[in-house]
Amino acid sequence: MRGHIVSKPVSLSAVLSALTLICVAAAQAVQLTDEQRAAIEARIRPVGDVCLRGAACGGIPMPALAAVLQPTIDAMVADGIDKIILVSHLQQLALEEALIGELEHVDVVIAGGSDTLLANDDDVLRPGDVSEGAYPVLTQNAGGEPAAVVSTDGEYSYLGRLVVEFDENGVLIPDSIDDTV
Repeated sequence: MRGHIVSKPVSLSAVLSALTLICVAAAQAVQLTDEQRAAIEARIRPVGDVCLRGAACGGIPMPALAAVLQPTIDAMVADGIDKIILVSHLQQLALEEALIGELEHVDVVIAGGSDTLLANDDDVLRPGDVSEGAYPVLTQNAGGEPAAVVSTDGEYSYLGRLVVEFDENGVLIPDSIDDTV
């Protein structure tokens, strides 16, 4: 399949500098066959308080970050894109879960930085590893639509895979998630 990529960079640092955050975001629409999908990236790090795995990283205002990301999401939806994937690196799974609840039209969040190992009972884990929750985390976006958050341990220890279907309106169908592949 050939893809057509359209980049729409968004600078968050100017908008959120008053909140002492350095933010970077980018958005890409990818045309695959007759469907378009969008991937949006969000990374934030408080100045002087680098969030490390397991460290408290309070004070990151999810409503403010969502207010910056939502116009990009809305523009993509207006362009006919109905499957939105947010790739974030907020360093704590709870932050990604909070953010998706502030955003409309986001279907999947790929959460990075926290190294949170999510796995199901039938997944084979490395000796000594323990799952911190089910894969994926099922939740809802701000529009009340079903959404999924995925994460896995870092250091290239695991590879996450999400197989999911969407309805004719681009809404994620939770019962379609196939965790056997």
